Amino acid sequence: MTAEDREAINRLSEALEANAALIGQASTAIRVVSGQALSVTEAANYLGCDRKTVDRLRTSDTFPGCFKVGAHWKIPVEDLQAYRHKNQLVRS
Repeated sequence: MTAEDREAINRLSEALEANAALIGQASTAIRVVSGQALSVTEAANYLGCDRKTVDRLRTSDTFPGCFKVGAHWKIPVEDLQAYRHKNQLVRS
């Protein structure tokens, strides 16, 4: 494998990661618009924080409507919007 081959593989890998991030953002946007519940990761992206922060907020009863589906927590968009409004969070 030549250096050019490795460089081409690296560029493709970076492009795939960027596309995966865009697809994730689009999926979150669709759930927000339709008023569905988001996963902890999606909620973190929506609030502009990390998963640990969302978990901490969830365990402190900040999101009263959260529920578990199998092993995964879901947080209603209404709870996230109320939190953002109350804390005047601005998404970038």
